[in-house]
Amino acid sequence: MAELLPRDAAAWIASGKRVLGVILILLGIFVLFIGCAERSILYPSQHFDPPPPVTLPANARELEVQHDDGRTHAHLYLGQGIDAERPGPVVLYSHGNGEFIEDYFPVGLAGYRAMGVSVLLVEFRGTGLSDGSPTKTTIDADHVAFFDLLAEQPEVDPDRIVLHGRSMGGGIVASLAQQRPGAALVLESTYSSIGDFAASMFIPRFIVKDNWDVSATLATYEQPVFMMHSERDEIIPFAMAQKNRDARPADLPPMTFVTYDVGHNDPMPPQFYEDVEAFFREHGILPLFPEVEAPEALPSDVEPISPSIGLPVSDPSPWPLLPKPRENP
Repeated sequence: MAELLPRDAAAWIASGKRVLGVILILLGIFVLFIGCAERSILYPSQHFDPPPPVTLPANARELEVQHDDGRTHAHLYLGQGIDAERPGPVVLYSHGNGEFIEDYFPVGLAGYRAMGVSVLLVEFRGTGLSDGSPTKTTIDADHVAFFDLLAEQPEVDPDRIVLHGRSMGGGIVASLAQQRPGAALVLESTYSSIGDFAASMFIPRFIVKDNWDVSATLATYEQPVFMMHSERDEIIPFAMAQKNRDARPADLPPMTFVTYDVGHNDPMPPQFYEDVEAFFREHGILPLFPEVEAPEALPSDVEPISPSIGLPVSDPSPWPLLPKPRENP
């Protein structure tokens, strides 16, 4: 019996090493798979069928930037009462990762446009009708190029360009803000960082290649910030919004942080645009024209836009304010 115990112990040790070896191999395969699939997870719309081209309304036009892979396109919707003689503020908008800019056709974020703020909807490189492959490097480069192109448009006041990112787009505009701060930053239902989001799903941080980091930007960003996040967001935990809030140091402009009772892919309630308008007025992005307040500044031949549907008030078409969430194929 005394001789059997060491043999049993040795057998258990050998068996444990084999099990540990199998676990490590499986873990390595998992890490390799996630590493290879990361960009398919972050940018799933690259695998969706491209949307059909749309004919933009008279108050909108397509913009594009050229790069080595071809071109990336965007849609510019002019705000109510804005033209080359009366340039005004504009929102550069980066959408969620399961969307295309065509999903916002024909309304173009009507709540902004109704208050006289134009909107530029930027597509991700390699998704929809844009060429190339989506990576942090390529998407960063395109957004910087679109910011510069937007500042050159005759209907745009280059000192009043606001960066707005929804969900995945929040990290993109936060990264853009490090190179082109703009007049303000609006974050809608976004994460603290892709590394944090990966860790919340038990994925090792070290395999993340495209680590969009919102909290890091907020720690140094010197312009005003408006952030919205729902406590019942079922995709991006509310705790990440709290981390973003806590990242803001006291010596920088305070953050306006609001919550609404909505799901991650639900349209923003009308209160959202009321709160954003108040934020814009507080920080000098509105009124439209210094000499008079909107809407008195609007020319008489401009038909008002309904903020609830985004079309002229005479048009009864029931278009939604935001696109419906896209289902993965």
